[in-house]
Amino acid sequence: MKKRMLFSSMFLCAALLIPGTLSAKQINSAEDAKQLAKAKVAGATVGETDTDYKNNDLVYEVDLYKGNKEYQLTYKASNAKLIKYEWELFDKSSAEDVLLSKKKIKSLAKKKVGGGSVQSIHLEYDDGVSEYKVQIAKGSKTYQLVYHAGLGKLLSYEWEITGSSGNASSGSVTAAKAKKIAKKKVPGATIIKCELDKDDGISVYEIEMVKGQTEYDLTINAENGDIIEYDSDQMDD
Repeated sequence: MKKRMLFSSMFLCAALLIPGTLSAKQINSAEDAKQLAKAKVAGATVGETDTDYKNNDLVYEVDLYKGNKEYQLTYKASNAKLIKYEWELFDKSSAEDVLLSKKKIKSLAKKKVGGGSVQSIHLEYDDGVSEYKVQIAKGSKTYQLVYHAGLGKLLSYEWEITGSSGNASSGSVTAAKAKKIAKKKVPGATIIKCELDKDDGISVYEIEMVKGQTEYDLTINAENGDIIEYDSDQMDD
């Protein structure tokens, strides 16, 4: 009986060490990442699979194609956890006689991410198409939704795990604190973007703000809250 149990245990351990064999707790190869991605987006065709590092952790980025959408899924190698999910339509072009209001887009976004808190809504133009870009925080995730401004059609969808409360942080400065620093620098401005990034090995917050016809760009040190860079520019009419 003991010999049979020992043999079974050895067989299981050996299976987990076979290259390309998917472990429930980690990703050992690009093939493992592809298997997870294909299970997440059933029926999709797998494109390129790349490796990268986020916060010093190895991640696998898998591109997939299905219908009129291109997907990219990012998995953390150490625990096989999906940390970022996004898709985008191939063809965004459509007629747009009248733009929908921000209130309408906000309603659509909140319906899409139930229970989420809208952080910003910003109207932009991309390849001749008017788009509303919406940022939403919910739990440990930050969502980025892009809507066709004339039709209210969702053009791209993305979420990423950014922290325990939806605000990415590094060092002693949280995203919420960085926003307060930026608003103190430019009173009355509206924050349209706040992202944690690396600059010469230093964790920083890249913040974009709008006030009237002026755009502001601030880079804030995530360790001590110092404003490293500050720039402003007039928007085109």
